[in-house]
Amino acid sequence: MAGKIESGQLCTVVPARIEDLKVGDIVLCKVNGFQYLHLIKAIQETLPDWQQPRPDKRVDRRKWDLREVRESGVSMNERRDQLFICGRDELQRRTRTEFTHLITIANPGAECPKPIGFTGPHLQLWFGDVVSEADARQCRTKAPTTRDVQEGLEFFRTACASPKSKVLFSCDYGASRSPALAFVCLADQLGGGRESEALELILNIRPNAVPNRLVVHLGDSFLGRKGALLGPLKQLYSKINEEISKLRL
Repeated sequence: MAGKIESGQLCTVVPARIEDLKVGDIVLCKVNGFQYLHLIKAIQETLPDWQQPRPDKRVDRRKWDLREVRESGVSMNERRDQLFICGRDELQRRTRTEFTHLITIANPGAECPKPIGFTGPHLQLWFGDVVSEADARQCRTKAPTTRDVQEGLEFFRTACASPKSKVLFSCDYGASRSPALAFVCLADQLGGGRESEALELILNIRPNAVPNRLVVHLGDSFLGRKGALLGPLKQLYSKINEEISKLRL
């Protein structure tokens, strides 16, 4: 089968707004440090298979309501109602009553305005969507550090001490850095052995999430999970790579 673009063929890349993209367009994507030419086959309402909700595996909230809570004393249902993820543009459309605590992540020097009228606790973290120090240097940004993850964890722990708290995680697109930190924070609250459940919930909250692996790696090390956070993330990456291989030109 002939590709739309041949290997080595010269391509012209121009900026595009998300709202202008349509099925059939070819876009240059960067996902966790890797760059791909991607043929758009689905937008928003028609997600690829790997992003579709999985009824047989997704969290049954009624079941969790009746379930005995393990080590942490926290139910999945409680955390589902306390955690939100969005992109920067979506953040400006949020009302100040939708959440009580805000964590925003942006590249150093970027503008990161809060929703108008929001006066609650706010943690601003500054690092790029990169997977290594070398990647950060190439992209001229700052890589996440253990300290960044620690600050996020401490902020979330404090917020969760209040049963009525609602924490919103936000980064540029709500796809990589904020879901990664939310995954680490949720896994911390649920306790060891529930890492897969934590990631499953993150994907139910934000179906287009591809958590940044460096942030998750730092969180795994800080929490002493010995790779338990990385296991389900690698499975997600495998599904993504399988989907990309089908679309690769």
